[in-house]
Amino acid sequence: MASSCIDAEVLDRAHRESDVFGSSSVLSQPDCRNWPSGPLKPHRVKADGLPPVLVVSTTGDAATPHEDAKSLASQLPGGMLLTYRGLGHTAYGRSDTCVTDAVDAYLGELKPVQPGASC
Repeated sequence: MASSCIDAEVLDRAHRESDVFGSSSVLSQPDCRNWPSGPLKPHRVKADGLPPVLVVSTTGDAATPHEDAKSLASQLPGGMLLTYRGLGHTAYGRSDTCVTDAVDAYLGELKPVQPGASC
């Protein structure tokens, strides 16, 4: 659906209600208009026997909220959270060397991040 064929009032409403996603994202994804809506039911992770996992989260990521990453890390056996204080979806390989160095050290040397670690 091209924005040029959308009523200006509808476009303004999409912009107001889309928050961090932006009206262009809302208008380019009309396939979800028939999805059911309502309260979300959180899913608890069961991962017995899983080796320690490093979860990397970005505080300004609209697609994967930081609170969800904190919850996930706390549910995983030996789960660790590395927080990138910044915008965007994903931090590894695109933010700064702090994230890249910490992830590389974990993957290459199994060096854990400390509780409360952030970049």
